[in-house]
Amino acid sequence: MNVLIPKGALSRGYILAIGLLAITGSVAAGAWTWWRTLPERLLRRSEVALQQGRLRDASRDLESYVARKPDDTRARMMLARCYLDQGGRDRLEAAVRHLDQILDADPLAAESRVKSADILLLGLGRAAEAERYYRKAIEVEPINLEARQGLFQIYWWQGRRTAEQVKWLEEMWQLGTPKYRMSALSQMFLWRYGEFPADKAAAMMEGFLREDTRDYGARVGLAHCMYRQKRYEEAVRLARECLKERPDDPVTRAMLVQHAIDHGDWTAAGQDVENWPEAARDLNYWTLKGQYLQEGERKFSEAAECFERALAFRPDRWSTRYRLSQCLEAIGEQARASTERERSDRIGKALVDTRVKHLLEQVISNLGSRPQGCYEMAEFLEEVGLEDESHRWRRLAEELGGSAGTQPLSADQPSGKS
Repeated sequence: MNVLIPKGALSRGYILAIGLLAITGSVAAGAWTWWRTLPERLLRRSEVALQQGRLRDASRDLESYVARKPDDTRARMMLARCYLDQGGRDRLEAAVRHLDQILDADPLAAESRVKSADILLLGLGRAAEAERYYRKAIEVEPINLEARQGLFQIYWWQGRRTAEQVKWLEEMWQLGTPKYRMSALSQMFLWRYGEFPADKAAAMMEGFLREDTRDYGARVGLAHCMYRQKRYEEAVRLARECLKERPDDPVTRAMLVQHAIDHGDWTAAGQDVENWPEAARDLNYWTLKGQYLQEGERKFSEAAECFERALAFRPDRWSTRYRLSQCLEAIGEQARASTERERSDRIGKALVDTRVKHLLEQVISNLGSRPQGCYEMAEFLEEVGLEDESHRWRRLAEELGGSAGTQPLSADQPSGKS
């Protein structure tokens, strides 16, 4: 059968088909361009939303962006900060999960571990996990100073004075800028002479334990608080539990030895001193062993040796120096005993409570605006026999631009000089 096609129809159909094809191709190309550039547009839009404080819009765009670009660690950090600013437990936990996706080899790995630790510690009250993240940050980036500050803060709240804390502060001094060096010296002063309030610390430790009943540091901290609150029976029981879990912990062992000595239980004191792990024999070990030998065993010569070793760690311990003078006198070394007693008296007068309180509350807290306070700190430390630390404070004063000399002390703040 013959089909009649009007003249020119084929050419018109051909042109129409070509046109439709061109339109379809153009739409497809536009859709592809839109899809390809969507992640960049989401990121730009989220940045604008963050600048304008529209956190929910920013987090929604960042979530979409990260789903398409899971390896963009900068965007994950932005999303974590966005969650953190919004608050709420679910958001904080989501922030930690996003930060966990950043691999150790990434340049932002250490920063992300510190950020996770901060969230866990300050936002979620999970101190044990926070400690692990801070330590991981140092493992990833050995020169990370923020992680050292975080670890010191946890131990400070828990009342755990350890040699490791001193090591962290020493590294902050060696590696840091003047700002970090000021922080390191200030925290060292706190470590020597300060004490976090027992009532606040106890509430904090109980909060940590509600989140994690296995938190070892919080249990040690709670035992320490109980002891300071004179809840001796509870404190000793909890400290014994902690020591059973970690026999090499010098903090709990020191608490138990001090309790035994204070209550005249020389058998218990002797056993705990004898079982003190050799690798953990620190300042507390030599001080408490000296007390045990002096008061419990009456072995004055051996006790004097222990006190001398303790003073090598802390020459500013006036009570240890006074005990040394007693032992020297008991074994007939009168000249040395007299010298040590004089030094003990001089240090004891410098360490008068009101002066230490003044340095803690008035000087250290205002160093940013009053760097000449560094010289006041240096003068004090020189009086108590810490010449190296005194020199560091003077050097810090020069770095911060302070002028030599200190402002006059207030009328109610004694000079502390003998």
